[in-house]
Amino acid sequence: MKDPAFLFYYQDFLVGTDDLTNEEVGAYIRCLCHQASKGTISEKHMIKICSSHEIHNAIKSKFKMQDDGNFANERLLEEVRKRAAYAESRRNNRRKINASKPNTSNNISSTYVQHMENENENENENEIKVVNAKFKKPEPIDVLNYMAELNQRAGNKWQQSKVVLEAQKFFDFYTSNGWKVGRNSMKDWQATARNWMNNNKPTKTNINEQRVNEVEYRRANDPSYFKL
Repeated sequence: MKDPAFLFYYQDFLVGTDDLTNEEVGAYIRCLCHQASKGTISEKHMIKICSSHEIHNAIKSKFKMQDDGNFANERLLEEVRKRAAYAESRRNNRRKINASKPNTSNNISSTYVQHMENENENENENEIKVVNAKFKKPEPIDVLNYMAELNQRAGNKWQQSKVVLEAQKFFDFYTSNGWKVGRNSMKDWQATARNWMNNNKPTKTNINEQRVNEVEYRRANDPSYFKL
């Protein structure tokens, strides 16, 4: 049976669609759903969903043409693939358990399959482990690389110098307050970084920010060097 669900990372989605209108976001969601159902989506179908060339042009860049001539959002392809691989690994584990314990009820092997087919299921086991794990403070390079990834997903809205500056400001701010969000200890620094970048609208860099050039950016990728 086809998996009726896929993981939806709402913070990443908010960052990636920040420049879209509500109509464009609605059309984008529908196109993603049809892709999840069929594997890909034709440009003709996309145009029909978008109802105007303006909306179609706004979201087409989020899909890449595949070998069959249809289009697909590559992030969704990857999430569907990972979910399917995880489900298959659980099935194999159940088969091994049943083989080693003949008296185990046969219906155990279908437990996870049924769970994956529940449309209300939103998290996989790996993500739950991350949530429950003890918080680990990131290194400066971790913050920089993650913010650069967010910027790329958002279509490179921020200049490179802006990304480096915000990464340093983020690291310095939370280092100074003991990695707390309000009065509570931070649980997920990446989620906090997404909020940080989402709340920073693209702006022109000032003279100080322009000093961060390509050479300094590469030097910043050395964990021992994090200086503008």
